[in-house]
Amino acid sequence: MHLARHRAWLRPGIVLPVLAVIAALAVIGCNLVNDSLTGVRLDKASPSACIKSCVNDWDGQLKAEIDRHQAAIRACQSSSKDHGACERAEAAQHQSEMERISNGRRDCMNNCHRQGSGSAG
Repeated sequence: MHLARHRAWLRPGIVLPVLAVIAALAVIGCNLVNDSLTGVRLDKASPSACIKSCVNDWDGQLKAEIDRHQAAIRACQSSSKDHGACERAEAAQHQSEMERISNGRRDCMNNCHRQGSGSAG
């Protein structure tokens, strides 16, 4: 007497791995939380566009400051006043403006990275 054969694909050793693969594929396609909930944006183009905008703004401000500085130096040299004092004052102002522009660029780029909207307190 022969017993009925069981189907080979229904064995417990095969069913469990197949179910695990199906579950993994289902989870991979799911978006369990909203982007804004975590504070992290999944849009990869946005930070790059933001950083490019910061660099372009910084570049324009830098060129404008260099042009202003060169014009001020020419004005100092053409004035009948003390050239040294005028040039030192202009150098100090130029240094201050360069630091302001640099800090603005850094702040702009830091704001491109959205790291959460919560507060600590």
